[in-house]
Amino acid sequence: YPMNKRVHALAGDYYYNIQDYESALSHLKLSISLDSKYAPAYNMLGYSESELKNYDEAEQAFKTYISLIPDNPNPYDSYAELLLKMGQYDESIDQYKMALEKDPDFTVSLIGIGNNYVFKGNFDEARNYYQKCFDQTKNINQKLSALNWIATSYVHEGKIDDALTVLEQRRDLAKDNYLVPA
Repeated sequence: YPMNKRVHALAGDYYYNIQDYESALSHLKLSISLDSKYAPAYNMLGYSESELKNYDEAEQAFKTYISLIPDNPNPYDSYAELLLKMGQYDESIDQYKMALEKDPDFTVSLIGIGNNYVFKGNFDEARNYYQKCFDQTKNINQKLSALNWIATSYVHEGKIDDALTVLEQRRDLAKDNYLVPA
């Protein structure tokens, strides 16, 4: 199916996942040329451009993604990730909050907000957002992730004993849920 937008978007995803970003771009751009309103291709185009440090192009892809599905939280979350990577922390936080406005259950955005606060040096505020993610998510793996980020924030702050305490809590939660690898 050489002229199918979905096939090229999937090929773009594949190449992105094996870190061949140039090939990913080629397929994603072809997908978009076949249907300029095919939103998923813009998401991966933004990530691929970001990996190549083509931040202006990535930003345009994410903004187009937002314009195509403005009521979906994922485009805002994706754009927020780019802004975080670019060091635009306040703008990133705004986009993550927009994702949460669209869907309060899109709790992964709470992790993104926390990450921004770590980079801003506000570790207590970061942990508040990580804790909100832990409290709000129904997904055990996200709960474990939130605890991992809380511990990481303590490491960044130089509070290793606090980090170890949280990692022990994480281990106990994983054990209680029969998640042996975690």
